[in-house]
Amino acid sequence: MRTPISDPWLTLTHGAEYADAHPETLRRAIRRGDLAAARFNRNLRIRQSAIDAWMTGDQPEPSDEVA
Repeated sequence: MRTPISDPWLTLTHGAEYADAHPETLRRAIRRGDLAAARFNRNLRIRQSAIDAWMTGDQPEPSDEVA
């Protein structure tokens, strides 16, 4: 039996669906440093909690630059 992940990593597409936004909107927020993200094998991944914080206006901790 699998243990549920409490704060999953989302792809850019799934993150955009979760936020009800266009993927490019999330890309711009990542480039500006407003949304924390990481690269896994050249693909962007975003923590669901980071999207929640971004949508509510809470500033996440700065992350390494992703461009």
